[in-house]
Amino acid sequence: MLPQIEHLVRVHLKQAGAKTTNLDKDGIENENGMSTLMNLPEAEQVFGRNLAFELRALFCDAFGPNLRNELAHGLLDEEAFHSPFAIYAWWLGLHLVFHTWWNMAHKSATEGEAGPDD
Repeated sequence: MLPQIEHLVRVHLKQAGAKTTNLDKDGIENENGMSTLMNLPEAEQVFGRNLAFELRALFCDAFGPNLRNELAHGLLDEEAFHSPFAIYAWWLGLHLVFHTWWNMAHKSATEGEAGPDD
């Protein structure tokens, strides 16, 4: 789930015009990691202050659970997957997906109810 959340962050920031890549010394373009992405000024514009804070605190901040880094580097043990942080991360991922689906479903239903002259 964490790679999908990082991808979601990257896609939405790209759509907002943020630069999500960097060039290394050999001129090769690399994607920035989630911590770098969440520190872009566009992050709060795209996700709002509260969600940007949640994403940074839960996945990127060394003073928090830092789940993205811990998972990406194989540092999570089995117990960590049952921690309140991991459960909250699962819920947040579900919330982001369901909320988007719910909004689209209701937008479509509302548009479908409009009369032919609307």
